[in-house]
Amino acid sequence: MRHLLVGLLIGALLASCASASSGAAQLAADPEAAARAHDLALRTVEASEASARWAFAQFIVAALGVIGVVVSLFWTARAVKHASDAASAAQAQIATAREELTVAQQELSLAQQTHEDFVLATERQLRAYLIAAIGELKICKAGAPVRWRIPLRNNGQTPAKNVRLHTSVIYHRLADAIPDDVDYDRTFEGAIIGAGEERSFSFETPFTLTSAQMKELNAKKACILVRCITHYTDVFSADRTTTFAQHFWGTGERGSHTTECVNDFT
Repeated sequence: MRHLLVGLLIGALLASCASASSGAAQLAADPEAAARAHDLALRTVEASEASARWAFAQFIVAALGVIGVVVSLFWTARAVKHASDAASAAQAQIATAREELTVAQQELSLAQQTHEDFVLATERQLRAYLIAAIGELKICKAGAPVRWRIPLRNNGQTPAKNVRLHTSVIYHRLADAIPDDVDYDRTFEGAIIGAGEERSFSFETPFTLTSAQMKELNAKKACILVRCITHYTDVFSADRTTTFAQHFWGTGERGSHTTECVNDFT
């Protein structure tokens, strides 16, 4: 069996050598065919190399394109993030600015209110205050004018200038309603009352009293009603007003009479 296999192998080798020898013999016998075969083999190799180079070039171009897209996406994402961060920072700055503006407005409002309160307190402390003190009324006899005197005192810290005193005097029965309309028939103008000073204004009533009216006064069934309004200015150049009323009851035909006085300031 072994001898048979060895014999077959030797036979195959001899056949192959014979075929190669036959081809080589044919090429040796035809030089032109050998040249054409050689050229064809060279062109085949060159074509394969060209195809390989073209495929490699296309691969490089594609790779560069992919790299460009990746770089573009990276910078785009970076720019978007930067813009988002900038927008967030801008919104934070706007919110902070609004808060600072609100605080500043509150502080300004508080400062203005404090200033106004200070000015008002200073003005209240330094302004002039004219007050009508208890007056005096003298009745000499029936048929004679009633004389009365009202002192005005400045309880403020600055002079009261351009004092204008308007007066109204009526005989009033207590059972009757006090008339709402006031006819200020006397006016005194141009007086100046300094701080802490007092100045008296004396008048005579535009009417006289009868004996019956004198009895009603003494019985406190009637009174002499004096109503006044005083206008003046002070160092603040503000128009000030003091309104007051006094009621006089008689206690006898002569001498001082009791009174009530109410002051109202503006």
